[in-house]
Amino acid sequence: MGKIKSALEIALERSNDIDIDVNKIKEKELEKKGKALVGSYLNDLTKTPDYVLNNLKKFNNKDIILVKKGINETIINNIKLPKDSLFETSFNHLSKLSIELSTDKAKTKELFENINKLFLSYNDSKEQLVEKIKEQFAQINQNPDVPLEQNPEFMKILENNFNSLNEQANQMLENFMMQIKEFI
Repeated sequence: MGKIKSALEIALERSNDIDIDVNKIKEKELEKKGKALVGSYLNDLTKTPDYVLNNLKKFNNKDIILVKKGINETIINNIKLPKDSLFETSFNHLSKLSIELSTDKAKTKELFENINKLFLSYNDSKEQLVEKIKEQFAQINQNPDVPLEQNPEFMKILENNFNSLNEQANQMLENFMMQIKEFI
């Protein structure tokens, strides 16, 4: 006659096949600490890069590599096309940290200056694009009583042009980020 197993016995049998890689868990925890460190820095514009550098000193040489991996991922993930003209303060804060952590400060500074120029140009291009399309559409608009922002045709044209602009800017940004990864 077969033995009836309790839920606990079944769970224990199944868990025997699970290998826990303690080193992987530690690596992920150290990467998380790096991400949290940068997150704390980015969320407080009064903090200086020294805040991150001083906290890095708390880790041994082996662990620092993994913490920096988390830091670098967070830095790269925070370099995105701006949504508005208020990006400069937070972007400058991010660039200061990146330059301090860099193996080639001059090159990294130059890359961030070029990204900043790209962002400024991108914002200007968006504004010019809206004005240009408004002017063109006003000439052919058959329903001038409806504001352009509520006109589906206008919005579709604007969206298509924004998508093209975003694609071009993202390609340039991707090239800059590939270069930044070499130095941070």
